[in-house]
Amino acid sequence: MPPRPAHLLVVLSIALAASCGGVETDDTDALPDAAPEDAPGEDSAGDVADLPGDAEPEADAGADTPVDTATDAPGDAGQLCGPFPGGECPAGEVCDLRSCLDGASGTCVARPGGCFEVWDPVCGCDGVTYDNDCERLRAGAALARDGECGSGTLCGGIAGFRCPAGETCDIHGCWPDASGTCVPAPGTCDTRFDPVCGCDGTTYGNDCARLAAGVALDHAGTCETATPCVPECRASSDGAAWVDPCTGRTICAADCLACTAECRAAGSYSEGWYASCPRGTGGGCRSTGLTNLIEWTDCSP
Repeated sequence: MPPRPAHLLVVLSIALAASCGGVETDDTDALPDAAPEDAPGEDSAGDVADLPGDAEPEADAGADTPVDTATDAPGDAGQLCGPFPGGECPAGEVCDLRSCLDGASGTCVARPGGCFEVWDPVCGCDGVTYDNDCERLRAGAALARDGECGSGTLCGGIAGFRCPAGETCDIHGCWPDASGTCVPAPGTCDTRFDPVCGCDGTTYGNDCARLAAGVALDHAGTCETATPCVPECRASSDGAAWVDPCTGRTICAADCLACTAECRAAGSYSEGWYASCPRGTGGGCRSTGLTNLIEWTDCSP
């Protein structure tokens, strides 16, 4: 018997429902596994998500904060050293002295292992022109001035010797007719503050500025710097000598072979300290061009 139209409609409805998934099934193996719940701090892809208030993972916290290594490295924090020509610094460091004055102090800095080939000359207290300040530190020399050392020709003094063109007379000491050495005349000085006191009573920002002004050097530091120890006149093998009571170091001593020396303070010849032999006792004293004046140097403490 041929199917009725109503029967055909029921069969078609059941087939359509099965093809569209409308029929329930107990076959759970055919279904995909349920995705696990995201762990705190992770997104569905498994990547670390930004946590509230954390712009970076904890490992990078403080990466932009400068690290103070001064307490970790010995000598950094401005450890003093000296006096000239050296000083006691920790291993791997060198005493950076920026003055040739006797008794000058410096600071401990890392000794360079190598330097760039840059021509920015400086003059060491050893009379050597170094390519740059790094090379000077590497050699362990104190700094005399920026720029080349120059000819080193004697200038000034009683005879008033002049320097060649392009050089100026660098005098250390404030007494009349003091002598000095010829150094290159400074051009433009930098603004680095490393003060020195000129014999005109002016504090200059650095030694280059003093040279540019044509003023003799009194001492390193500002003019208001107090002298910590007043020299004492003590007996010596030559009779007497000026001694720094803080260190016991002889500042100035007479250079006499057969005369009795005596100490003299600031006078007509010097604003520093010197030792001399009494007038009329030659005795093989070193000639300085001035009667009985033995130490023709800057003997300021």
